[in-house]
Order: sequence, then C-alpha cells, then structure tokens
Amino acid sequence: MQQLDPEIRERWLNLANHVADQYRTADPTTRRWWTTTGTSPGTARTLDHLAETLAGELLAQADPLERETNEHCAS
Repeated sequence: MQQLDPEIRERWLNLANHVADQYRTADPTTRRWWTTTGTSPGTARTLDHLAETLAGELLAQADPLERETNEHCAS
C-alpha cells in the first residue's frame, strides 16, 4: 500500500475498516453460518434479510390462529 497515493490508500483503509466493523457487529452465530454455507458475507446477509422479510410477510398474511400457533412453537 505504500505505492498508493495517500488519498487512495485512505479510501481502501476506510473500506477495510467498514467491512471489519460490519463483521464485528454481526451476530456470531450468523457469522459462523455464513462461512459454512460457502457464500460471501454480503450474499449471505442479503439472503438472511430476504428470508426474514418473506417470513414476516407470510406470518402477517397467515390466519390469526395459525400465526398464534407458529409464534408459540418458535418460543
């Protein structure tokens, strides 16, 4: 990195720090799951978000009795 212009070097360091911060703030269980699936952390995070959103939408549209049963089973 010594060959880079100071401005470009600073941008790369900022990006590296941002990625490290995102990794550190992620749930440790999720981080381990990401590495075992063989996907990149970014892709895994996107898939996690998509799955959570879809599950929430499905639960919101479910029959109230069925929703109560599912919430009870998840506890």
